[in-house]
Amino acid sequence: GNLRVRPAEIKEDNDRDDNAKRRGGKDNRKSVLSVDDWILFLCGEEEASNLVVLRRRLDNAFLHVVANPSTGLTKLTPAEKDAVETLGSVLRSAHRAAPGR
Repeated sequence: GNLRVRPAEIKEDNDRDDNAKRRGGKDNRKSVLSVDDWILFLCGEEEASNLVVLRRRLDNAFLHVVANPSTGLTKLTPAEKDAVETLGSVLRSAHRAAPGR
């Protein structure tokens, strides 16, 4: 699938902007993460960027494993191994959090 990120266009009132500045001036810019141009997620810029990097690393890991199945995960780069471990952690967490578990 295709994963894209674009800046979110959110209209905020000036009172909210002033309150954010008083709380430390944190930048709360949002992005829209779209999967195959039909599933949309609103998230922070940094989270969107991190998800795109994770997706690319998982794609590369998958291609390496498919190209040489006999090597399994042993020939992955450290970044690819980290991505696979991160995915495993997310899936385990989602499984534990599922209702009826």
